[in-house]
Amino acid sequence: MSDERDRRLEPLLGSADAGAAASFDMDDLFKGLEQQIEEKRAKPLTRLREQPTSVRRGIAVTALLGLVAFIGLVIPRTDISQVTEWSFLAAAVGMTLLGAIATFVALRPSHVPELPTHRVVLLSALAVLATVVVAFLPAPHEHVMTAPADANALKMAMPCMFFGLVMAFPVYFVIRMLDRKSHLSAVVGGSVAGLIANVALQLKCPLHDTHHFLVGHTSVLVLFLLGTAAIAWFERSRA
Repeated sequence: MSDERDRRLEPLLGSADAGAAASFDMDDLFKGLEQQIEEKRAKPLTRLREQPTSVRRGIAVTALLGLVAFIGLVIPRTDISQVTEWSFLAAAVGMTLLGAIATFVALRPSHVPELPTHRVVLLSALAVLATVVVAFLPAPHEHVMTAPADANALKMAMPCMFFGLVMAFPVYFVIRMLDRKSHLSAVVGGSVAGLIANVALQLKCPLHDTHHFLVGHTSVLVLFLLGTAAIAWFERSRA
């Protein structure tokens, strides 16, 4: 009788042991996930991205304003003291303001839907248009430096292109460091970087020539937009 009872209990005990093992495995799984989450949160970059939207926007805007202030106060153009035209200041302030607005767009809260592609394209086009308009503004003063008639436009533009790219990369890095990995935010970040680079160039470059502005200044923004659009496409294709 006891042998028959033991035979009946064996399957039940086996299933109980399997259930305990499964429960143990699930506990280990959850502990492993919790450990991975804690390790990720311990990273400085993750903690930075988890800050409130107002804090992330404040850090980004402070960084880009700091760069503009550094150029204007520490290494300004050689003729900065001769500037008399209000349009010079209006252009610098306008591009900086547009860059700040684009920064707010790029670093949106998590609950706000991502901007549709056509609005990102519109914002990018507006940024390019702003730099083109600046190229046609009047000279900031009467004795401004102009490009020689026989000068190689590309050769003269290369120093400004290099300086602009050097200024743009830190701005773009800050935007992407604070962004919560939105594909289109990469493109908006490119607009911000290009705009602030153009403000830096306006404050640094003493040459006043429309062709030079378009080739040496606006090109920095265009190059960044093309590059960030390629990054956005690559990231989306891998998602």
